[in-house]
Amino acid sequence: LRTNQKQFRAQLVEVACVVDTYRHKDSLEEVAEVYEDVIRVEEELEALELKKELYQSHEELLGFSPTPYPELKDALDKFLPYSKLWRTAGLFTESYPTWMDGSFVEIDADKLGSEVSEWKLTVAKMARSLKGQPAPIRVCGQLKAMLDEFASHTPLIAALRNPGLRGRHWAQMSKELDLALQPDP
Repeated sequence: LRTNQKQFRAQLVEVACVVDTYRHKDSLEEVAEVYEDVIRVEEELEALELKKELYQSHEELLGFSPTPYPELKDALDKFLPYSKLWRTAGLFTESYPTWMDGSFVEIDADKLGSEVSEWKLTVAKMARSLKGQPAPIRVCGQLKAMLDEFASHTPLIAALRNPGLRGRHWAQMSKELDLALQPDP
């Protein structure tokens, strides 16, 4: 048990170092790689949490008081804002091409609007939470600008995805705009 706990503490130090690297990630250009890494680190932290519980239960069975492992809680607390920020960035950058280049009739306008609103709120919270850390704040600013720009289009998307729009409405819009408009079949 003690040997395992020693290895466990080494893993905690290792993951704490990985978490600390997120302080320096400052560009949305690397969002795909960082997003994948965030998912990996989250899985690693979950596995460490399970190991902690296992070791604590073994200690209790042997009559020892459970070791608290505050390093794990610290790593989890430090990682949470980075995780939320990069998850939001990853989800937005995954969804954006579908919204912009995919079939218009497949867009769920309500879901799109609520996701964008939720992501904007998350970025604002993370900007406050990460105050004093220039690199993540830069990412928050970049992501906020992208979300704000896209959010300006969500009312139009919602209006055009209104299930009450009929062929005559599309014909009227086409005539007004002098442009052939027709939703995807």
